[in-house]
Amino acid sequence: MDLVHHKDFFKPQDQIEAGKGGFKQYDVIPALDMDTMMSTIYALLENPVKFEKSHGVNNSSQSLNIRKEEETHILKVEGFLLYTYRPLIEQLNQLYFHPI
Repeated sequence: MDLVHHKDFFKPQDQIEAGKGGFKQYDVIPALDMDTMMSTIYALLENPVKFEKSHGVNNSSQSLNIRKEEETHILKVEGFLLYTYRPLIEQLNQLYFHPI
């Protein structure tokens, strides 16, 4: 299973807008580099094995000698802002909301 966290895609501090009181606004989509996040997701969806290899992830199915047609790749995308971003929602086939 591959996991993408929205927190890994925050823009640099100097690109995050400050709200009232001067506090950085991390709880809005513009605080995230969604182009980079979507590029990562597209790469994972297009070829998960290639993506894992290029990022140093040990693909367990290779070590178990599982045939390619038997492989199932799961991509989990995590983040509290992600339900508001339509291009991402259109790429996912199951959505879950887990309240704390």
